[in-house]
Amino acid sequence: MTGSALCIAHASKGLSFASGRPKNSRAFNGTLRRLHFHKHNCKLQENHGQIREATCSLFKWFSGGKQAESQQTDTPDVVDRNDLPFPHSILDTTHLRGRDLALAYRATEHGWSALQFHERCNTKGPCVIYAVTSSGARFGGFNSEGFKSSDDYSPSSKAFLFCWPQSEEDPVGGTEAALFDYGRGGPQWGADALVIGPPQAPVMGGISGPDSPTLGAGDLHNAKCRLGLAYELLPKYLKQTSLFGGSEKTATLAEVEVYFSPEIAALY
Repeated sequence: MTGSALCIAHASKGLSFASGRPKNSRAFNGTLRRLHFHKHNCKLQENHGQIREATCSLFKWFSGGKQAESQQTDTPDVVDRNDLPFPHSILDTTHLRGRDLALAYRATEHGWSALQFHERCNTKGPCVIYAVTSSGARFGGFNSEGFKSSDDYSPSSKAFLFCWPQSEEDPVGGTEAALFDYGRGGPQWGADALVIGPPQAPVMGGISGPDSPTLGAGDLHNAKCRLGLAYELLPKYLKQTSLFGGSEKTATLAEVEVYFSPEIAALY
């Protein structure tokens, strides 16, 4: 994979502005940089690579054990780490650290509707979303809570966004409503930090009847980005205020992919 520096932006408590290279940064075709989100009281305990206990999760994708009624029956193909469109090292501080990843969804293959997205991505656990705009800008995000079409939002100490900016400098950041999980919308970080396939109808109330689940579903071709509120601003010297490059607030996407851990998904 080629490209300039990969920039990673966690949301953080308040709008704190940092300078210098964070101590847990990694190198990947340039300099990798991280920012942090407001932490909630959630702890994961692991032993020999197996998940033993999770004390909390707002979307309850960890329950401390398997849920037999929703276990997957198929075995997805693992993607070779060299074939991932992002460096696996960006997951070193997440529950996906060291785990094999599989492809859950590819828009050009499985469809661009938010309903098709949720059909393939719900109950997969934490996942990585990677996207490319029609102009070639690459970006994505890590969702630590996973998708369930809950029509709710969640704080997270692990969620982050990433992109490949045209500079070697550091970004900065954010607030508590880190992740949104709308059943008729695509992946979303913050109220408007990064929204892919926004719902085209009211999310709560205002829709009823037998066809209501399919009304107003978002189109994942459409994306919008506004940093600086829920997630951190890129610094001025990057000359880039958007994940899409430049100051673009909206973008048309050419591809969206979602990667997950089959090991964790099997816990459902």
